[in-house]
Amino acid sequence: MQKIMSRVVILCGIILAFIRCSHKNELTNSRDKDLPALTTIVLDSMRMDATFYPFGWTVNGDILWALSRQDSLFLTGYDRNQNLKPIIRWGRIGQGPDDYIVPGIISKCQNNYVGLYSNTANKSVEYNLKDGNLIEISKNSFPIWHEDRKIPKPYTRVIKANDSIFIGVYFLPREPGADIFNLKNQNISYTVTPSFKPEDEMSGPYEFNLDISNNYIAVAYRYIDRMEFYKLNNDHIPEILHSIGDIKSQKDLYNEDRDDEMIKYYSDISCVSGNAYALYQGVKEENLEDAHTHLEIFDMENGKCIANIALDKYYTNIIATMDSMIYLYSPNMDDYVYISDCSAINK
Repeated sequence: MQKIMSRVVILCGIILAFIRCSHKNELTNSRDKDLPALTTIVLDSMRMDATFYPFGWTVNGDILWALSRQDSLFLTGYDRNQNLKPIIRWGRIGQGPDDYIVPGIISKCQNNYVGLYSNTANKSVEYNLKDGNLIEISKNSFPIWHEDRKIPKPYTRVIKANDSIFIGVYFLPREPGADIFNLKNQNISYTVTPSFKPEDEMSGPYEFNLDISNNYIAVAYRYIDRMEFYKLNNDHIPEILHSIGDIKSQKDLYNEDRDDEMIKYYSDISCVSGNAYALYQGVKEENLEDAHTHLEIFDMENGKCIANIALDKYYTNIIATMDSMIYLYSPNMDDYVYISDCSAINK
């Protein structure tokens, strides 16, 4: 595998002007769009051994796991200590007991474990990488949503919060949300939904991404310039701490099928060590290919923006890790992964 190092100096500004409201139901902060301070980060580009398009990816321990539905062996594990050398290819699409029809990957498993799930088969399986093979160590089912078919909601993202608590993000035609549930007893403790969404509207304008770290949850909206920060209490109920931005939707454009004219704000978010790393676009869908993404880093406890980094191209996916590394994917360069050490910024 060939490694190409590109030393990309990237300007960033730090946004530190937020106004916190006193009433819990009015936790909307204003945002200072100026960039009063500049700093730099370095991105290394790593060329992969094949076209890399992650339908789902995660870093667990020393392994970056990526799921691609384009190959019969849909799961690949890359060694982070060996320049992302592929060390295992695994998985089978099919109807058998160990197969997956439409596989999904579970974020934030521990060590070098990897979790996979199937909505249609209603199964969640965790595997341990041992001696070059994946060994099944646990198997569970999600809470039942469709009683007749015995299936869960069609989760698009599943995140492991701890040994028993998971979060499943879904987008039904008229209901976007995220279930917080106990995988062992299949009880849903709470469902996060946009509190400002009018009833009986399509969910498309209100789509969001979500991640969790240290019991703090960050929600980033795709078509609304808005971030929200929650904290789970002892009953695993999220309590809102801060919201940043506005609640202006683009429902008129969506309802008129003018999706290309909709401004895309946040495309992805990854949380680790109490910080949220969000990819901000701020341009119309039709102009995304030429966009320069911003990486916004937030302290989730106080809702402050630590850094706003202007990147060199359009990035859609991000993973932040415990050792302060970030991994980025750009659809404009789909055989590369971009990597940076953000330890200096996080201090």
